[in-house]
Amino acid sequence: MVSTYLLAAALALSPAQPTGLGFSNDRITLGGEFGPPRAENKLLPGDRFFLAFDIEGLKLDEMNKASFTIGMTVADKSGNLVYEVKPARQETVLPLGGTKLPARAFMDTTPNMAAGEYVCRVMVKDLATNDSKTLEKKFEMLPKGFGVVSFYCSGDDKGEVPAPFMGVAGQAIWLHFVVVGFERAGNAAQPDIEISFQTLDSNQKPTSPQPRIFQVRQEIPENVLRIPISLPLPLNRVGAYTIEIVAKDRLSNRNTKVTIPLTVLPTVK
Repeated sequence: MVSTYLLAAALALSPAQPTGLGFSNDRITLGGEFGPPRAENKLLPGDRFFLAFDIEGLKLDEMNKASFTIGMTVADKSGNLVYEVKPARQETVLPLGGTKLPARAFMDTTPNMAAGEYVCRVMVKDLATNDSKTLEKKFEMLPKGFGVVSFYCSGDDKGEVPAPFMGVAGQAIWLHFVVVGFERAGNAAQPDIEISFQTLDSNQKPTSPQPRIFQVRQEIPENVLRIPISLPLPLNRVGAYTIEIVAKDRLSNRNTKVTIPLTVLPTVK
């Protein structure tokens, strides 16, 4: 089962003027719409599937407004629909010109989602021309396992304003991720997880003598299968960095690590 499916579109400049509706720059990402492409299109149950792409060739009116519908389906390898989002009308103004519209489709999978191959289809119809196109992407759900998933960055502590893994010196961003597949033990049936957070410089050397350590071992209700974590990250220095998060499940003696690049730019002078 899938718990959440969301579709949205954002604005961007496109210098080219392609003819006809189409898709480009489609990729399954790690870290939300602004994150890098995944090395492999494989996800642990409980992870967030995120498909980013550009819609090309939308016909605009005299106010640079595009009118279109967008919908999404996900099916297993047998063709059975896991979920369907009916096409919904959207109207978007492209104030910077061009006919390219960056867009995204994503879903939060449940920790109990069956392993196997799935296919996501995104359907777009240009209401000005009645032209329709479908984007298809396959991905694989792995068997249940311990991991750090649903990793993304935001400009706010609640995670409601998605942001790229970059910013300007003096800015603050927030990192969000979820721990899944952990064991429980004891009378209180609690997990025993250690999370280590570290940033590395361009030479892959730690920027602080010791990593930040967080313990998760109490006050986790028995029905909770996904533990969300949010961390503030002040961007105090210009440079190219790597975010490194290591999680250890002491009860099962399993470790997992996630790394993702971070860029801090100078302020405009």
